[in-house]
Amino acid sequence: MFSTITTYIRQRFNPALYTMLAAFLMLYANGVEWTLRGAVVSFAFALATLFWFRMFDDVASGAVDQGKPDRIYTEADARRRLSMLLVPFAVILLVATAVVDTQAAAILGAYIIVQIIAYRMLFEREVWRRVLPLLKYPVLATTLYMLVHDAGMLTLSSALSFAALLPIFIAFEIVDDESFVVKWWLLPFVLVVAHALMLTSVSPPELINYVMFAASGASSPVAIVLLVFVATCAILALGVLDGIRAKAHPTTDRRFVFAQYALLLYFIGLRLLVFLDHAV
Repeated sequence: MFSTITTYIRQRFNPALYTMLAAFLMLYANGVEWTLRGAVVSFAFALATLFWFRMFDDVASGAVDQGKPDRIYTEADARRRLSMLLVPFAVILLVATAVVDTQAAAILGAYIIVQIIAYRMLFEREVWRRVLPLLKYPVLATTLYMLVHDAGMLTLSSALSFAALLPIFIAFEIVDDESFVVKWWLLPFVLVVAHALMLTSVSPPELINYVMFAASGASSPVAIVLLVFVATCAILALGVLDGIRAKAHPTTDRRFVFAQYALLLYFIGLRLLVFLDHAV
């Protein structure tokens, strides 16, 4: 059992990637509203839940991924051992979350049940097989928010901004994986939807005025640095859109090899700008 777990972690749980994803979700959910204890708890929660969902999806994909190299979960015995860990791991995760916030645990538990049902009903269709794993991101952001705030503080605009994580990660997958079911030429539409959901709490004139205020140098140094950061990531991401015209996907054109990460950095920078805008 121990050998199976260590091999699985080595093959499927990239520490750098999942540390980045956990930090991304923390910042997206709550900006910089953290105590040291809250940051440690939230990061541990994000990392543990990402690992659980990764393992759940791999166990479900074992038969489909047969023949792919370095995937121990495609072996029947290893898949059985990993599946045996899912229930106790989920129970420990939910109990630990409930100690901090019962409502966050309830949201996570309800989603796990819904996901199990959805996987059983829809997983055989490729489009659902590729999209279902992305649904966890809005849920994880919501639970991270609940760990810091009271339930009554979850407004409709906050919920819609968390829903934006679905098109954001669809955009990430479009850029990262040439075989992704959402076609490459749909990327601009996906990005428009992501922005529309993410910026529901900010009116366009309000955001433009704030950006112009920061650009003039009259705002805080943090806002100015963030504005430069967002602009830089946007320029890098525009290279992706140019790739659509040139029909050059990042997996086949080294100019765009880090474009998917530029997209995530752009969105987190924009999200932090929104937090700063609400603070002034």
